Amino acid sequence: MLSQLRNEAALPPFLHRFGQDLWPTVTSKPQQHPWPATNIHSNEQEIVLQVELPGLSREEVEITIEEEQLEIKGERQAQAPEGFESQRQEMSSGKFSRRFRLGRDIDASKITAALNNGILTLTLPRSEAAQAKKIAIAA
Repeated sequence: MLSQLRNEAALPPFLHRFGQDLWPTVTSKPQQHPWPATNIHSNEQEIVLQVELPGLSREEVEITIEEEQLEIKGERQAQAPEGFESQRQEMSSGKFSRRFRLGRDIDASKITAALNNGILTLTLPRSEAAQAKKIAIAA
């Protein structure tokens, strides 16, 4: 029967798409993505990191810079409410750590961080020396 699911011709026409959508998720290993998920945006003046940290408070997150590396680490506890036992647990839990290499163009003394609605936003300003400058041509 499994070989029939792989063969699209063996499926009734209305199940073709269903079989295509279902089969990869059933047979493949779950994709491993770095956690926490991070978006990185930049312009000439700064780089902004947005890090998903749902359910964490700022006291549970540590941000450090050492040797041109920014590290975000912490621990998320996912446990059943008191008096309950878990039937299913899909939320990640445990310690986490993400490292990002900072270029020499980042002014580490001016980095700011804010945690709002489960999103940690880090603003990494570029040093003035690294920002683009327009050079006038002498007459």
